[in-house]
Amino acid sequence: MGLFGKKKKSDSMSPDALRALDGRELKYAIRREQDENGSPRETVLGKGGRFMVLPDRVIVMAGGKEVFNAPLETVKSGELMSLDGVVISGQDQVTGRYTMVVGYYI
Repeated sequence: MGLFGKKKKSDSMSPDALRALDGRELKYAIRREQDENGSPRETVLGKGGRFMVLPDRVIVMAGGKEVFNAPLETVKSGELMSLDGVVISGQDQVTGRYTMVVGYYI
């Protein structure tokens, strides 16, 4: 790296930054996906809930049920630019496929 070299930006929050969000209460959670035409679609998964980061898993609870559960090392995440929520994506064990979930903080 030269004098004015830039560090490569990561495409995800660090595990420590993700762990700092553990226990954060959510207003609601949505799933972002594409429909059969490739258009974006958002589905409300539930209101009220909590964001949990366990030593090996990331779990999102909403509407009284688990709506996202994926291994920590495979999860990509980032806070929204407005800082009022977090986007999490990974191989979800609830749906059995790669899923993107957005949780909005209280």
